[in-house]
Amino acid sequence: VAVAQSLVPSLLLHRVGCVGVTLEIGDTVCVDVATPSGFGVAQVSVVDELPSPFPSLETVDVRRRAAARKAGGFLISDAVELLQLASDGCDVTDVEELVLSEEASLVPVSSPQAHKEAVGMRVYSLKLNGCSVLIVGNDLTHRVASMGVKECKTFVAACERAEKMQTPLLFLNASSGARLGVDEAMKKTLGFSDDGKLTAAGVEVTSISNSNADYGVPSLSACGATARAYSKLYDHGMCVTVCIGRAVGIGAYLARLGRRTIQVAQTPIILTGQAALNKVLGKDVYESNAQLGGPQIMHQNGVTHLTASNCLEAMKQAVNWMEWKTRVEAKEPARPIPPEGDGALSPAQLVDVLFDAGSFVEVQRAWAKSVVCGRARLNGRAVGVIATQTATTEL
Repeated sequence: VAVAQSLVPSLLLHRVGCVGVTLEIGDTVCVDVATPSGFGVAQVSVVDELPSPFPSLETVDVRRRAAARKAGGFLISDAVELLQLASDGCDVTDVEELVLSEEASLVPVSSPQAHKEAVGMRVYSLKLNGCSVLIVGNDLTHRVASMGVKECKTFVAACERAEKMQTPLLFLNASSGARLGVDEAMKKTLGFSDDGKLTAAGVEVTSISNSNADYGVPSLSACGATARAYSKLYDHGMCVTVCIGRAVGIGAYLARLGRRTIQVAQTPIILTGQAALNKVLGKDVYESNAQLGGPQIMHQNGVTHLTASNCLEAMKQAVNWMEWKTRVEAKEPARPIPPEGDGALSPAQLVDVLFDAGSFVEVQRAWAKSVVCGRARLNGRAVGVIATQTATTEL
């Protein structure tokens, strides 16, 4: 089924399931669909089957998708379809999900269900218009998108693969930080003696260590490895970060270290939540996490390069950014005629005259307004642009 996007212009997910209903080609029904503002009703027309790289409608997990939307993002398994929508008809082929092997390398997944239950970090390999692309992101429905040791190792392997193969990596950032927790089995064996000492089976316990734990100190150490790998990838490869959900703790660090960050509205980039800060301050100073790290904060201070009103718009910006790096346009678009007069040209007029029409994209627009930075194309080739703002700017 395909949703009429004219009815829902900012639709995020076009794949929906109809259970217990028999439809013919051309029939139209009304269904609930996920939109940036929640769930709404749209008309759906029955067409032929979905493109072959995508899973069939029978595999759709409606509850997990609803949970991901409630958390402010989308189901990571829908990332390929969203990329297809964002690429405006570009070919998305050779889609393959990858999983971390025992040798710490990425290999095609053999059991999707077992993998889904074991690790929250998902990796997809595909070709966008013939160019290889890696997508990596956390499942919002898996242990509240926390970063355990397995998730961190999978992320590091994806960065290393992207660097080695010089493949653009699209990081869909949604993380609640390092995974913390308690070993419930061990907790049941512990107790306190009459003199207040910690004991297990009557023996005093002086220290506790579990090197195989997927949380706590091992998780914090593994998160440090992700930061190192992502920072290295920026220096030696191509990576784009799209904050599709809350980016807390290590998620916030990765958004900064990737340095090509697109932030969706109402998705905070924070180190500590507003509830914890209010508790420390002893009064309710902050009303929401968006007040701490929303686009109005992170775009102003230069952490966020671009902002988007919804995930689909953000994915379109990410596709444009990756194509700017990987694609060369052979044709030479016509450029506008320079305006008459002896006055100095503004940066906006200058880029229109010098570069291919409509190719300039400004980044960090709200930060350091006296300098205009961005990217454009010159005779189809990608170039960076830095210009001094000659007009009066309002800070």
